[in-house]
Amino acid sequence: MKRLVIIFLLLSSTVCWGKWTFIVANSDIKRFVDVDTIKRAGDSVYAWILTNFDRPFEGTTSSATHYYHFDCNRFGVRKLEMDSYKEKFAIGHQSSLRYSKEEKQEWHFYPPSSITHEIIKFVCSYN
Repeated sequence: MKRLVIIFLLLSSTVCWGKWTFIVANSDIKRFVDVDTIKRAGDSVYAWILTNFDRPFEGTTSSATHYYHFDCNRFGVRKLEMDSYKEKFAIGHQSSLRYSKEEKQEWHFYPPSSITHEIIKFVCSYN
């Protein structure tokens, strides 16, 4: 019984971001959004997106989170922050990257058939 309590405490003490909601996948990655972080400001939306890699990226990274700024009119996206993790679902923090002012000003646009376009559609239509 004592072992069960210890195992339960260890499992329940895992750091957790929030509720990751599946959005889209392809043969290499699965993308999720933390719906609790979706914030709307006019035609802009800000949200944390999780990427789980089917095979570790660069040999060590199994997942990454990005904080994005989405333009719902032009269907553009800007990366604001990124964190990489050893395990899927943002477990085992490895490193953080805060993009420079110049990088944050750079908008990226993706074709309608892309995974990123699907993410933009999801977060821009989220209530």
